[in-house]
Amino acid sequence: GYTTNDVIQENVSLALSNLAISEEDKELFLTRSGVVLMLLQFLKAGSAVTQENAVCTLCSLMAHESSRSELMQCDMIGVLLQLASAPLPQTRELAAMSMLNFSAHADLSPYLLAPDTLKSLISLFVGDDVADQHPKDSTVTLSRIQDYCLSCLYNLSFYTGSRAQLVSEGCVGALALVFRKPSRVADQNKRVVATVCNFTFCVEGQARLLADDGLRLMKRLTVHCTIKEVLLCASTALCNIATVAIDQPNSPVLSMLIDLSHTAHSDISLNCAIAFNKLAGNSGYAEALSRCAELAPSLTMMMRSGVEDVQIHCAAALCGLASDRTSKLHRTMWKDNAIGDFIVNSLLRINSDSTKEICARVLFNVLTHDDGRVGFIKDGVLYALIKLARLDSVEIRTLCVTALYNLSCDESMVPVLMDINVAQVISKMCESEANSEANRQRLAACLTNIALCPGNEAKLVEGGVLGAIVLLCDHGDLQCLRYSASALCSISNVPDCCVAMASLLIVELLLKMINSKDGTQCIFALNALCNISCIVTNHDKIEEGDAICSVLRVLDESEEEAIVLTCTKIVCNLSYDIKHHGHILKYRFVRTMVKVFSQEVVYPSVADVAARILATLSENANEITALVNDGAVHVLRVAARYGSPSAVSNCIISLCRLSRGGHSGMRILEDGLFDIIATAIPLEYPPQVGPRVSAATSERCSMILRTLSTYLMCISSMVADRRIVPIVAALAFHGDKDTCTNCVMLLHNITAARNRLFQKEARLSGVIPLLIKLSKVGPADVRLVCSVSLAHLNSDLTEAERDAQDEFEKGLVATLISMLDMDASMMQKVEKVASALPPPLVLAAKAAADWDFLHGVQSTRILQQIPITWTTQSAAIDQGRFHPIDPSEFLSML
Repeated sequence: GYTTNDVIQENVSLALSNLAISEEDKELFLTRSGVVLMLLQFLKAGSAVTQENAVCTLCSLMAHESSRSELMQCDMIGVLLQLASAPLPQTRELAAMSMLNFSAHADLSPYLLAPDTLKSLISLFVGDDVADQHPKDSTVTLSRIQDYCLSCLYNLSFYTGSRAQLVSEGCVGALALVFRKPSRVADQNKRVVATVCNFTFCVEGQARLLADDGLRLMKRLTVHCTIKEVLLCASTALCNIATVAIDQPNSPVLSMLIDLSHTAHSDISLNCAIAFNKLAGNSGYAEALSRCAELAPSLTMMMRSGVEDVQIHCAAALCGLASDRTSKLHRTMWKDNAIGDFIVNSLLRINSDSTKEICARVLFNVLTHDDGRVGFIKDGVLYALIKLARLDSVEIRTLCVTALYNLSCDESMVPVLMDINVAQVISKMCESEANSEANRQRLAACLTNIALCPGNEAKLVEGGVLGAIVLLCDHGDLQCLRYSASALCSISNVPDCCVAMASLLIVELLLKMINSKDGTQCIFALNALCNISCIVTNHDKIEEGDAICSVLRVLDESEEEAIVLTCTKIVCNLSYDIKHHGHILKYRFVRTMVKVFSQEVVYPSVADVAARILATLSENANEITALVNDGAVHVLRVAARYGSPSAVSNCIISLCRLSRGGHSGMRILEDGLFDIIATAIPLEYPPQVGPRVSAATSERCSMILRTLSTYLMCISSMVADRRIVPIVAALAFHGDKDTCTNCVMLLHNITAARNRLFQKEARLSGVIPLLIKLSKVGPADVRLVCSVSLAHLNSDLTEAERDAQDEFEKGLVATLISMLDMDASMMQKVEKVASALPPPLVLAAKAAADWDFLHGVQSTRILQQIPITWTTQSAAIDQGRFHPIDPSEFLSML
């Protein structure tokens, strides 16, 4: 083989080539036989046929590592560089073929990456360009040299360590230069796109790749391509460089990704979805994304694929897009009913709970934008979020609850919530155990806010709000109970709702709140119970829950006016039906009021209601003694002092009934009877000057005194109070018939008792002239009683007192003359009439429609406001899921 004869060298080289490929293990034998140097000599000085045979043999020898090592030791690279620079195309083709075979072996790649070798490879690839031979053709045709070089670059690109150097040496630019148009050979286009795809995995080379027009190179080669591997490589490359490419002016990366996303291949869709997710997750790209109106529709379309990973990344991308606040992206992204498609995807086409959680974040982010919220809600965003919240996901539930609460804080959004039947929604949520403490607080606060807007109460009740409140309170904390109490208070302001609230569950809940010793809960619950008690048909349910006991306990312990007043209102309403009086007295209402009125401050409003309650309770004659013994008159005395004129009137009505109790008369006097009457009948100025007391009041006052005077034991206490005569004089001043009659009977009973103190003071106190006056205005039988009274007085006068009564001698004599016709039986009859109890006070019974039920008030107590948080949500996805598939997994080296 070392002869200079070309024919011999050709035959020897052919024989070696045939031997190398004929049997296994012959390559190693040849290497050991020392043929490597001879083959290199063939390449340096042999003919074209010899060189071709030598290259074939050398390529076969490369199968063994030891052979490759000897080749490198013998400077095979230097020989290839000589061949690459040869003038003949056939020789350069051999060099390119050899380089291709070198590139198939990882241990030889460093030799190809040497600067001189790599430049030689690129020169072979670019310098042999034949594309200009067909300038009008829509495709390019590569020479065999270029094809070998492309395959060599393709192989080298699979080696991770080679990519940075290949890019930095201008390989991308070379590819872009050669492939100004797509190749007519589809496989060549595939190798180019795959090569660029491999380069994109080198982060430090991405900027140079884009600068060398690598992005537009891929666009040229994929725009009309339908080969899956090509499109998959392109999508992988775009996924890798998307965040770098989007910053370039007029970058086509988004349009390319959108075009590629319209595919039936899930792996291509996944790469696009990952790319979109990367871009959308960085707020710095929002402005660029906002200019792509097709982005959101494309993402929603991709979610229909049914592939979980694609759906997750698409949903995450939409989540990032919807969270942007720096641009008008949220206004432009949901075009062409994209939001409707997304909602359908979220509810019907997604099976993964984790993906649905991301969808819920998207919907929540959409609602965070003030300027588009109403429109999005009309499009069904809130409805979809509520539907997703039915899953046992605390995260989705939290987002939904937060949205509902935030919307409820805006009064203009309350009608929207009512349209979706928010009460039923919350009721359904409360049935699930997937509720945190914060969620329960927000749900209760939401109901509170809605209930505070008048006109929604009935619809809330129809939607099941009462059941929802019961469930919330079963597991809720203090704040939850407070909000629930406020909601119940607001709802109870509507009478029709009070009927539904009279269920035992609600009554027991209200009583639980009342007994909680928390002032906020207590006042709300009391006002609600007060409003419920305004409906007569509810009283039995209230009584069944033993409400009176709880109310009176709170009344006994509280000093706050609102609580004390509302408690008394409830008792007042329940006193409408006499069958409840027993329970009111059983739980010591009167004694409780004694304690309340013994406090430093007495509230006039409470005094008014207390007086009315006692006026009602005193209707039951069987309870009179119990009332008096418990301190009812003491309560009336305080009520008369601090209450309004209506309170004084009720106090007088009560005394009219209480005074008929017989043995309790002394207690009535001791507890302040005259203080009450003195309040009703002012004595500090003459009656003719002050406002006239009504005939009914004067009659009732006189009836009280007359009744007590029929009990002998009370006389001494009555006459011991020096106000009695002025009071009687004031009562009789205007000459009302029934009042005057009662006054005459009263004075008769007093004088008949022959109380020495009273008799002694009679002349000075004006009793005699008063009786003389009364004898002139009453009928005959009243005049007889007057004459008997005067006779009682006259018989006890001393001579000095008789001499001092000249000023009314004439009237006294005229009155006494009427006794001349009285016999013993007549006298006895007069005595009997005067000492008998007067007829009881009769007031017409009031029907429920006429009864003035006392309503609770909407408390002005301000609850602690939960902050409104429209915090945008992000999709937390494991970073390991952001890497596209490596081409080595679906492409093989050449």
